[in-house]
Parts: sequence; structure tokens; C-alpha cells
Amino acid sequence: MKIKLDENMPGEFLLLLKSTGYEVSTVFEENLSGADDNSIYGRVSGEQKLLFTFDVDFADIHHPTASG
Repeated sequence: MKIKLDENMPGEFLLLLKSTGYEVSTVFEENLSGADDNSIYGRVSGEQKLLFTFDVDFADIHHPTASG
């Protein structure tokens, strides 16, 4: 499973996922810190990765990023 962590996820979570064998990248590593939600969604969608985030806009079905 390919995973991307948003900038609001703790570093300990990154280490835990990597130690269990998941392929994990971060928004910070890819110079997307501060990028708008649409940019992050586009990148994650194009890479076919699962996004872990505490950003509640991604869970709001009325927000543009939720519908793709």
C-alpha cells in the first residue's frame, strides 16, 4: 500500500508505518507544505496513494476536494 502523510501528521506515525513495511512519503518531503488542498488531492490521486491527514476539509462532502 502506498501512503502519503499530510504535514499535520506526527513524525512518529511516519516511523511506525515505515517500520511495518509501508511505502510512505510525506507532503513535506515533496515540497508541498502549505499547498492548497486541491494541489495535494491532485498529487495523491495521480499517484494512487492513500492520504492520511487531520485536515477535516477532505472529509466534508461539500468541499471540492471530497468530490475529486
